[in-house]
This record gives sequence, structure tokens and C-alpha cells, in this order.
Amino acid sequence: MMKDHQRRFTDDNPWNSVPPGVNPFQFSIDRSAHQGFAPLSRLAKALLLVFFVFHLLIAIFCLIILVLPYIRGVKQSHWFFRKLYIQDQSRQKVYKVPLLWVNGGVVMTMSQLMGSVATLAYILIQLAITQSINASLHVQVEPALAMMCMCEMLTYWSQMHCFVVAMFYHNHKTDSNGPKRWTPPPIFINCLFLGFPMVLVIATLPPVIGLSLNHNQITIGVTSIMNTLRQGASVWDQLKVPSTTIEEKHELTTQLNQIMSQLKDLGVHIGIHAERLKVCFDSFIWVMLVLLCITFLFFVVVFGVLVQKVQQAEEQSACGSSASKPFRRWFNLKSHATTSGVEPKDRSDTGEQTSIVNRQFFHLILRSICIIVAMCTSITLCILGIVKSHDGSIRSSYWAGVTTWLATLAGSWSAIPIVWQCVSFFAIYPALLHSV
Repeated sequence: MMKDHQRRFTDDNPWNSVPPGVNPFQFSIDRSAHQGFAPLSRLAKALLLVFFVFHLLIAIFCLIILVLPYIRGVKQSHWFFRKLYIQDQSRQKVYKVPLLWVNGGVVMTMSQLMGSVATLAYILIQLAITQSINASLHVQVEPALAMMCMCEMLTYWSQMHCFVVAMFYHNHKTDSNGPKRWTPPPIFINCLFLGFPMVLVIATLPPVIGLSLNHNQITIGVTSIMNTLRQGASVWDQLKVPSTTIEEKHELTTQLNQIMSQLKDLGVHIGIHAERLKVCFDSFIWVMLVLLCITFLFFVVVFGVLVQKVQQAEEQSACGSSASKPFRRWFNLKSHATTSGVEPKDRSDTGEQTSIVNRQFFHLILRSICIIVAMCTSITLCILGIVKSHDGSIRSSYWAGVTTWLATLAGSWSAIPIVWQCVSFFAIYPALLHSV
């Protein structure tokens, strides 16, 4: 968008395309008004509207999950984090530092709520800037896009935190007679998962702030150019009046020279900030691409290890071993802690317990697959943005539409687990379900 304005007003020969006898200043104004944005196709607009409705529903679901328990007086359901002291077989603390267990359900719901709201704002802004040249100049899409990306990353890492806690819990609850397994200390896990949000914000804020500041400077420059062009159009029309005297024509010509000089200076000013804008945009895309690739590799490795451990535990359980009990207790704790905060007692019916754990694990796999697909979509979007921005085709109507709805698609994939969480919420609270 800003590159179109910069390219138009900093051309070395801005009057080459002006038809003979036409006011060149007015011609430039009219051309800018009609070519200030790349229009979206009907398909792109339809997809944006579908995603708008989807994220509106997701935002409502998130509000229900977060607010309804407080309205019904179930205030213990939304604990944010807990301290887990790992104990050995003799119930002695293995580490002095507790493992901070962050409530992934609450964190993922909160981040998804903010991400869906940011997506709604992003879609509205994208539709607005394709309809109005004034909106394309004054409305900034960068903050909404940055918020979408950060919320998605927090969702991914919240899910990974649950995986790591499960493996850590399992490694220290298995039989002490078995081989010693190395596991990172709790302080390392705490620093990793609590420090990542800070790293994410620190890495994302500079390019986003740079985008906003340079966008604002380009907006000021383009507005000044439009005002200067209007002055030039008025002076040009006065020169064409037959009754204008020679002295008046000389004065008007001097004014035109001053106006042309102002336009040149403003064009240079816009060109400088447009280059800075491009650098900030490229920096933002590269930062997100690097963070996404790291998150993707970490997520796949951790999830793969978790699946392997669960399978091994179930195989040992089938042979009569109790090695799978820590995983079962963790799944039961994970299922019920968001409601009562109390670890449930062991069921006497082993078959029923196994069925519940298997169902929970199956849902966990489906949610993880959705998150992996979301990360792949985001990585594809970043690569596409880098490639198409480099060759300039990102300004075309087709690729502008593709990158616009693809950005909302990534957040839609990661929002699917919220539906499961909402269903589980009402399954746990049947009384609330009947009262809603």
C-alpha cells in the first residue's frame, strides 16, 4: 500500500503519462485516488467474511469459558499456575525449586480470545483499506497482525508446556529400580517457558514500532503531497485563464516552480521512510519465521517424545506394570484440575479409567495436529511474504488477497482446540449447560 504511493510520487518523470492538454496536477490526484490500493477479489472477500464469523464465534466461546464459572461461583476453576514439588518413592523432594505448572487451558483460552479479537480487527481493516484511499493511508494493519502472531505463538508454547510437565511428571513417578533418566531441572523448564513470552515481545516490538512510525511518516508525507498537488492544480488552472496578464503568469510560474520543488522534496522524504518501512517489514517477517521454525521443531520433538512415552507406558501397563499410572494420574489431573483444583481419587474400574485416558489422549493428538497445521500455515505465509515482497508481486490484487486470508487461516486452525475445550467445559458443568 505505502509502496504504491511512494513509487507514484517519487518517479523520475511523473508527467510522462499525462495526456496533452490535461492539468497534470489534477491528473495525478485522480490517478492516486483510483490506484491507491490493490482491490481484493470476491473470493478473498468471501473467505475473509467466513473467517470473521468463525473468529467471532470463537471469541464468544472463549468469553463463556473464562467468565461463566465466575458468574456461577466456581471461582477455583481458573487458577493460573501451581507449584509442583517432585517427590521420590520415599516422598522426599527431588528438587528444592518447584515446577511451575501453568494452566494451559486458561492461558490458551486467553491468548485465543486476544488473537480472535485481533483477527476480527485485522479483517475489518483489510476490508476498509480496499474500499477507501483515506483508510489505506490512516489505518494501520501492522499492530493487529503482530497481535495475531504473538497470540498464536503463546498458544503453541502453552500446549508444549503441558507436554513437558507430563513427561517430567512421568520420569519422576516411574519405578526407582529402573534406569536413571536424565531430565532437565525445574528451574530450566520454568525459565524456558516463562522467558519465551518475554523474548517474543522483545523480538517483535522493535520492527512493529518501526512499521507504525514509518507508516505514520509516509501518511503525513502523502497527505502533504496531495495538498501540494491541489495547490498546483489551482495555479495551473489560473495559468490557462485567457485574461491572465503577463505579470500574473510570471508570478504563477514562479509558484509552480516552488510547488514542483516541494513535491520533489516530499517525494524524497517518502522514499526514505518507504525504504525503512520495507526494512521493518522484512525484519518482522524474518523474526516471525525464525521463531515459528524453532517452535515447530521444538513442538514436534516434544510431542513425539510424549507419544512414545505414553505408548511405552501403555504397553507396560498391558503386561501388568504400574508404569502407566503416572500418565493416567496426570491426564486425570489435567482433566479435573481446571474445575475443582483437587486431584481425583483412583477409580476402581480400571477399564473405565483406561477408556477415559485413551479418549483424552486421542483428543490431545487431534489438538496437536491442528496446532502443527497452524504452524505450517504460518511458516508458509512468512515464506510467501518474503518471496513476493522481494519480487514486488505482493502488491498485485491476487497475491494481496492470498496473503490476507492466509494470515487469518493460520489462527483459525489453532482455534479449533477451543471448540473441544468448550465442549469439555459444558460436559464438566452439566448444571451450567441447562441454565444457559
